Amino acid sequence: MIAIRIDVNGAYQVQWPKKSADILALGQAYVTHEASLPGGQQLAAPTLATMQAANTAAQTAQAAAGSGEVARAVAAENYRQAIAAAKQRLEISLARLKANNMSNLAKLEEWGLDTVAGSNGVSVRRPRSDPQWEAFLDAYVTKESSLPANEQITDPPLEEMVTLNSNVQTARAARTAGRNQREANIQTRTAEAQRLLDLLQVAAAVMVITRHNGVVTNDLQAWGYAVTAVTPSPAPPVEPPVEELGA
Repeated sequence: MIAIRIDVNGAYQVQWPKKSADILALGQAYVTHEASLPGGQQLAAPTLATMQAANTAAQTAQAAAGSGEVARAVAAENYRQAIAAAKQRLEISLARLKANNMSNLAKLEEWGLDTVAGSNGVSVRRPRSDPQWEAFLDAYVTKESSLPANEQITDPPLEEMVTLNSNVQTARAARTAGRNQREANIQTRTAEAQRLLDLLQVAAAVMVITRHNGVVTNDLQAWGYAVTAVTPSPAPPVEPPVEELGA
């Protein structure tokens, strides 16, 4: 990352873009205009090929970040639906477990539920968060699978709960992978956009120095640069002289 200030005391200043989308827009405008010039009028360094490669890399990274965000959102929604479907059936399973073990609710810990002993006996803590429901589902399937068929809860059937557990775990893995990929894509997009901006700053500085004697002009707007006039600072008020009183 570099920071270039050109003609700091001049009448015009170049406003460097800060957002990735604005950097990419400037990069595209730059290579489009530079490519339209005869070879002899193109900047010697950084070369048009260098700028085109940097622009293409930044545009590609931007597209990947966009598609990655869509994939992450889809995976998140798939997980939401999978855990919601599982919760509906687990509510029934929870009721069945309580009814079957009313005399000793502490046994429900074998199915992954938390219980608390109080003055009025044992109470069962109902899962609240998605991770808690997911843990209950996984423990429930494991426990029910270990029981003889005649001791298993038949409504909902174990086969259905096994399928729901598999769906939830698959959806969660996809959601995690989507999040990780999104973060990686954003890092790549930021890095490529910053490299493009560095080159755009260098190109502007070279043009100002070699073609305009170090003075920023509106000519840079043809390449997509934002050039603004500098508003002169108001002159400080002149303090009246202090009269010295005679002795």
